[in-house]
Amino acid sequence: MSMALNSYKERWQTALAAAHGSRLQAGAQTAGSLAEGFLAGYQLAMSRTLPLDCPDWTALAVSEGFNDLPAVTRDGEGALTGSKTWIPAVVDMDALIVRVGRGSDAMFLRIDLPHPACVSELRPKEGFLDDLGLGMMHFDQLPPSGYRALEPFPVRSFPLMEATSFFAILLLASERLGLKLSASALAEAYAMGQASPLDIEVEEAKTFVANTANWLQSNHEAMRQSFKGWDQDQRLVSMYAQLGA
Repeated sequence: MSMALNSYKERWQTALAAAHGSRLQAGAQTAGSLAEGFLAGYQLAMSRTLPLDCPDWTALAVSEGFNDLPAVTRDGEGALTGSKTWIPAVVDMDALIVRVGRGSDAMFLRIDLPHPACVSELRPKEGFLDDLGLGMMHFDQLPPSGYRALEPFPVRSFPLMEATSFFAILLLASERLGLKLSASALAEAYAMGQASPLDIEVEEAKTFVANTANWLQSNHEAMRQSFKGWDQDQRLVSMYAQLGA
């Protein structure tokens, strides 16, 4: 287990309890790097998209095909085999929401970890978000008793939930670290970091994403001093900003 990530997870869970279950507040109080901001935003986005009401860390496992690894499939007995190849903080996750299949045939299955049929593996570091603990999960005949199917949820909204969660947390963390934000900017961050996929106005959310990315980038020097790994990982801000285009 990554000691750095495990330490952050423990700090986040402690802050979550102090914030009475508010993942937005927990992230704002603990994020000190872009990797931590990503993880906090990711967990907030998961809870906004799915009915998660516990302090566990959960990841949406969709990506496949890295290094030509086989996609995840179910056999005639319902057992899962294959690999999901892009999972943040893979060794620290308590559960995965795994997509099996594509299009209208896709199923989403919750898998609680650890499980003997699930083997995690870290991906090679590539000089971007190296502190994220990015990895893969390999499934070796995971039986139906090891997962449960989820009811439909707004998975297509997840990227926008992820971007607004990340930026809301960075704004509130910036305020905590001494950067001055207007009352209206703080109010918007709180609103955007808490709205559900059914409540959020898409164009308003995209504008928030674009404006926040511009503000962060225009305060480059302050960000460097406030968030560890800014120089190495600031590309994450540009990647999320594309959702606001």
